[in-house]
Order: sequence, then C-alpha cells, then structure tokens
Amino acid sequence: MKEIIQMPGLRVLDVLCIKGPGKLDHFGKATTLETFRANHYMTEADLLEVTQSSRLVELGAQGAELSHKSMAAILALPCLTSLDLESTRFNDSMAKKVSRSQTIDSLDIGATHITGVGLRHLAQMRQLKSIDLWATDITERDLPLLQDMPNLEYLSLGNYDHCPQLDAEKVCNVVLELPRLKKLWLDGIRLNAAQQNVLEEKLESLRVTTSG
Repeated sequence: MKEIIQMPGLRVLDVLCIKGPGKLDHFGKATTLETFRANHYMTEADLLEVTQSSRLVELGAQGAELSHKSMAAILALPCLTSLDLESTRFNDSMAKKVSRSQTIDSLDIGATHITGVGLRHLAQMRQLKSIDLWATDITERDLPLLQDMPNLEYLSLGNYDHCPQLDAEKVCNVVLELPRLKKLWLDGIRLNAAQQNVLEEKLESLRVTTSG
C-alpha cells in the first residue's frame, strides 16, 4: 500500500479489505488522490492517516473505527463532497458537526446510531443531494425533516428484515413532497400497487427490495 499510494497521478483507489500487519502510511504524499474507498477494518489511526491526503473529494470508510478525533480530521478536508460511514459509530453528536460542512453533498450513514435528533441537524445541510438512512433509528415522525433538504436527489430508507419497518404510506407521503428527488431505494418497505405506481411516476428510479 505504501508504494501504491505514492504512484504519480493516482486519483482513485479502491481497497476491498485492509489486512494486517502494518498500518496505512504516506497519504500525505498522495497529492493527486481524490477518491479513496477502503470499506471495512480501517482503524482510527488509519482514518487519521487517510485524512493527510488533503485533496480527497470522496471518502468511503464503511465499518471503520470512527471516533470524534477521526471525525474532526475528516471534516477538516477542504474538498470533501462525498462521505460513506455506513456501519460505523456515527451518532447524533457527530451529525451536528457534519451539519456545519459547506461542501459535503452526499452522505451514507446507513446502519449507524443516528436518530431523529441527528437528522434534525443534517436537515440544515441545504446542499445535500444524497443521503442513505437505511437501518437507523429514524422513525415516521422524523421523516418530514427530509423536506428541509430542497436539493435531495437520492434517498435510501428501510431496515434489516427482522427489524420493524417504516410505514409505507407515510414514506410515500414524504417522498412525494421532495421536489428534486430522482432515485429512491426502499429496503423491506412493502408498497401496494397504487403506492408503487405513484412513486414510479415521480421518480427516475425506484428500487424496492424485500425478502420472501
């Protein structure tokens, strides 16, 4: 990895899985790197090292050991627009800090600890175009907060099959009020034929996944 990260002109790097021994290093020398995705098993130290690559526009860190220290380092990246923190310890207090970003317009926080409290903070991010809230503690009462995101184009909602699901009618009612929404992924939320038809008329892409 130390050799790869220093390749001249390297702009995009995807790593399926990071394995030991050793640690990430030399990201400060990755002067052209714009996209880095290393989902699963990044430590706090790894995340702090990655943020030394100051030109990052997109960071994928699913399953990483997210802390308040590494979160602060991520948010200090001046060009960051896309952030994927699925299956991390992302929570409401971190959401409050993220909400101050003026550059992030795509946020994946599925399977994290965010609740309606955190979503209320994120709703202040008028620039958000994409948000993934799958498998979180967001409830039907929180869904109207999405209407405070006027530029939202992509939304993901739902939960694991064995967990309670959001009410389909309430989801549809909110989605229909999102003026720029183009793509929707509902996982485990069962739509009736009428609901599916009305959403398909509004959207460019509707993905509904259910088991059984």
